Amino acid sequence: MMFRLSTIRGKVIFLSALGIAGMIAVTWINSYMGTLTARDMEAGKRSRNIAHDISKIMMVEYKFMNAGNSDLLSEYEKLQESLAKSISDARLSIADDLIKKYLDEVIRLEKDHRDVFRSMKENVLSIRSRKESLILNINNIKQSLAGMITFLQNEKVSTEMLAGVGEFDATRAALTEEVNRYENHFNERLLNLLRLLLISQETERYEETKSRLLKELSVHSDNVKMVLEVIRSDHLYDLWKKTESYLPETEQLEASIFSDWKSNKELFAKLDETASNSEKAGLNIVNMVRQRIEKRDRIIRLLSMVAVGGAVVFSALLTLLISRAINSTLKAVISGLIRA
Repeated sequence: MMFRLSTIRGKVIFLSALGIAGMIAVTWINSYMGTLTARDMEAGKRSRNIAHDISKIMMVEYKFMNAGNSDLLSEYEKLQESLAKSISDARLSIADDLIKKYLDEVIRLEKDHRDVFRSMKENVLSIRSRKESLILNINNIKQSLAGMITFLQNEKVSTEMLAGVGEFDATRAALTEEVNRYENHFNERLLNLLRLLLISQETERYEETKSRLLKELSVHSDNVKMVLEVIRSDHLYDLWKKTESYLPETEQLEASIFSDWKSNKELFAKLDETASNSEKAGLNIVNMVRQRIEKRDRIIRLLSMVAVGGAVVFSALLTLLISRAINSTLKAVISGLIRA
């Protein structure tokens, strides 16, 4: 039996086939869109995990920068491992080339951030180690100075009953005063550095105070040497030479600490920038995925409306054709009966 579209029967069959094909197409499109949405939702989930890991890493980094606690580094390494796993999982599960491109940007920015923190971490650890050495050096200096003062006090007690010692007592009193002032200025020098590291963060104030203290220390040092020439005590001279032996290393340690601190101060802005950029890049994927899903939802809703409208039109046409077919058949039967 030939299929003729011109016949009512052919039109009914064609419209039925067209309706079935439309339903299959809509079902396939919805299924395809659902698959894409599921993939994007998975990509969004992976990206949120990455952004979350980066956020936690930033918190630990700032804690370490403020406290210098090495225990935080073990937590930092664990978070880095978690981030590496999140990135690896994302690369394996994401098939979309555009999302992969965004993910590569996240990886690049995170590496830049990690490199900046590594430099800052080394500076922090260096500052802590050198600060301990500096404090030890200053304590050694103070110990030598205290030895000088103790010796002078003991010598005064042992000689104060002798005649003709007035001149020496005045000289020794002057030396004691100069040694005390020298020690006080050294204490102030340490406090100046600690204030810079822990409180003020004011480079200009630190340098001005240090310059003033070095001048005053130089004056007191010259005065001590001059009085020692008068007293001519081998023991006091040896203690003073011991004090001076710590000065070059003390100066070097303070300069290194200041250099590392200044380097970190300059790197801190870059640390903030790279952290913010890497976190934003991770969230950009999340936002892009959300926009894609919203767009697909709109398309699916539109297709559903078209499908419903098409079904209504299809039903109306099918009803019309069936009605015409029935009417034609009835007319033919009635005409046949009349002729009979």
